Amino acid sequence: MKIKILCTLLFSLCYTLSGAQNLRGTILEKNTQETIPFATVQLGENYGAISNSEGKFNIDTTQTRRSDSLKISSMGFETHQVSLKEFKDNDSIFLEPAINELAEVFLRDEELTADALIELFLKHKDSNYVSNANQLNVFQRTEYKTKFKDYGFELKKANYLSKATRKKINQDLEQLSHSVKGSTSLYYNERLINLYLGEADSLKLVPQKAIKIVSSDADIDIEKVQNQAFKKIFEKLKDANSFKVRTFIFKVEDSLDLSKINKSLERKVDSLKTKETKKAYQNFLTQLSFRNKLFEPLSAPDDYQFEITDVTSFNGEIVYIISFEPDRNRAKYKGKLYMTAENYSIVRFERQLIEGKSDAKLNLKFLFGVKYDSYKKDLELMFFKNANGKYYPKYINMTEGQYFYVDRKFVFKENEDNRRERLKFKLNILAEVDNYTTNEFFVVSQQEIDENKFDSIEESDGIIIDEYKRYSPDIWKDYNVIEATEKLKNYK
Repeated sequence: MKIKILCTLLFSLCYTLSGAQNLRGTILEKNTQETIPFATVQLGENYGAISNSEGKFNIDTTQTRRSDSLKISSMGFETHQVSLKEFKDNDSIFLEPAINELAEVFLRDEELTADALIELFLKHKDSNYVSNANQLNVFQRTEYKTKFKDYGFELKKANYLSKATRKKINQDLEQLSHSVKGSTSLYYNERLINLYLGEADSLKLVPQKAIKIVSSDADIDIEKVQNQAFKKIFEKLKDANSFKVRTFIFKVEDSLDLSKINKSLERKVDSLKTKETKKAYQNFLTQLSFRNKLFEPLSAPDDYQFEITDVTSFNGEIVYIISFEPDRNRAKYKGKLYMTAENYSIVRFERQLIEGKSDAKLNLKFLFGVKYDSYKKDLELMFFKNANGKYYPKYINMTEGQYFYVDRKFVFKENEDNRRERLKFKLNILAEVDNYTTNEFFVVSQQEIDENKFDSIEESDGIIIDEYKRYSPDIWKDYNVIEATEKLKNYK
């Protein structure tokens, strides 16, 4: 009995108590006391968290030993370690700026230019980054913000309605539009997903958890408003009706089936569908190849001017800071690359649109009533080295700003041979909105797997999205996620 008790006590000393334990903390610069955003907090080689934009982090320590240590690293700072038994919840961790005595030597190397470093990076990238099948546990947080500058629907010349009924529908549509104009919608989506990457960009996806944080006052999005309008317009029609749809001289639909529309307008439980989510991730992950437009200027180095502006360190490695800006009129971005001197790997990438440029734009406002301008598309990536010495994306932040304007007239004609019996109506749609989206991806863990493991993974159809009106720390208890910002914590 005494031996059993002694073993139990020893086990308790080596491991945390049963049940989850999340530790929170703040990372600051020792000299200035300023917070350090996006610092990596690791427990072992393949498990950890990251500080948010306010320097705060949250890490689950359920399956750790008390003898384990937190390893905190950030670009330009000395790596710091603190044991779990010495760290208390909500403690502050102070990082000291790295003093690189070799920086002056590296900067004076006249033979090594920024262009030469870019060439060395392109030469070695295939061997420096993870390319085999691997598993990523990814946490994603998305902030959606939409400002409705103008919005409206008008039903015209509907031969299946009396003038009084059409007038009443338009009054309802005007009231709906008036409630939207000038308003701002703000809500958040968060999800935790296991991604399995195979050969030839093959992908399997297994959702773990998904939530939406939206207050009743902020739950105004284009799709819902549009659905409400369509419901008022189509509720007088029969499901069997089928229409040809035309806008200006363009045919939009040859046989629009109202039964499908009415079914799509029914109130449904919000869910994260694996098939749809997989398409979005497939498109995004294939861009992490340094060949895609996402990584301009690396995909078009001749269009940019590169310059070594400084030398720093990260996790004990010498890192070149290379600034870039357009060298030709077609180039759009400015920013910085952080490249290791040891093997010429990029460990950090920052890119912003220069003033006056757009990532994409279309202006057919006066001809077809359409205008689009992607006026903001900032990108920040951080790469981390795994136990095999290969780099993988650890943190990705994409911020996009988009302007939409649509003023279109749609003509609906029923697919009916008898012209006298054919139902016809015209619908005018006006929308002018500013969309602002911030996507954060944090790779909680990464490990290489073989193709047999990849082939054995079975995907589900998806999971239900849990909806909350306010953020709560209990939502992600027992998980490693990016700590919520004060803005999200105070959202209501």
